[in-house]
Amino acid sequence: MAETIGIPYYVVNHEERFEQDVVRPFVEEYLSGRTPIPCSLCNNHLKFDQLLIVAQQIGADKVATGHYAQVDFSEETGRWLLKRPADRSKDQTYFSLWADAGAA
Repeated sequence: MAETIGIPYYVVNHEERFEQDVVRPFVEEYLSGRTPIPCSLCNNHLKFDQLLIVAQQIGADKVATGHYAQVDFSEETGRWLLKRPADRSKDQTYFSLWADAGAA
């Protein structure tokens, strides 16, 4: 898709960091009888942290991620809107991000 629309495509492997900062703490909490939300750990340690750092390193102006979320610009408000996806069974807009890469 990136080639089709003429934008660069990067693959960044944070598998070890994901294991350390998301999977292990999730398992420890779960085994202690709590019900953690791994997405919040991922958001804090990878998506809102490392993803923005990588974006800055490659000179990206914007970062967009969103588990099947749709975005739309509202001329009325002059703001971007985060909307639910067409397939509501895949809706994870509550864990989506649309941010300036320079905000990290």
